[in-house]
Amino acid sequence: MKLLAFISDFFTPMLPSYYSFILSPLYSSLLLCFTTLLLFLYCPAPLSLLLYLSFLIL
Repeated sequence: MKLLAFISDFFTPMLPSYYSFILSPLYSSLLLCFTTLLLFLYCPAPLSLLLYLSFLIL
């Protein structure tokens, strides 16, 4: 979440304010997809599935 806040703070001054409302869910979903992809690649399958479900609940 700190990385997401850093990315959004980094890109927000370059964009109009209404674009940041559109892009912040986009950044969060991209970060979520990337982390779940890394989990499925590097972790055992039950652990990664458990972490993926916990991400979906959050």
